[in-house]
Amino acid sequence: MRVFWRGKPIDMPQEDLEAVLILDRDPLARRMASSILRAQKYSVLEAWEWKSASAMVRRNDVRLVLLDFRIERASHCRLAARMKKSQPGLEVILTYQPEDNDAAGRYTGSAGTLCLPKPFTLVELCRTVRSALDGRARSALSSVA
Repeated sequence: MRVFWRGKPIDMPQEDLEAVLILDRDPLARRMASSILRAQKYSVLEAWEWKSASAMVRRNDVRLVLLDFRIERASHCRLAARMKKSQPGLEVILTYQPEDNDAAGRYTGSAGTLCLPKPFTLVELCRTVRSALDGRARSALSSVA
């Protein structure tokens, strides 16, 4: 299903609610992304630290994780790989601040991880999430521009 926002098409989730986990220490960023995705009919879980997020992934049918670049000191590639191992078919989108651009850029494509710079627009978030869930991760960022 497609809807339009400010004249731009946005693909809507499939009929069954797809679960998305937002892992970000910034409560404002979590709430903003959560509100946008809930309005688009996704089932949204929120976590601010790795331990609770890991448990949520194990207990729920999470299809995608928005992982903030600054969430842990550990390698983001390892975190993404661990999440994907515990939940086959899981997609990961790494979000990052402009000052982290160089470091975050090294993770693009690692372990199948997309990168989404902050601040992102409603359209950028929705398109990137939908593309990742539909398996179009490689072309997601180029279609956002």
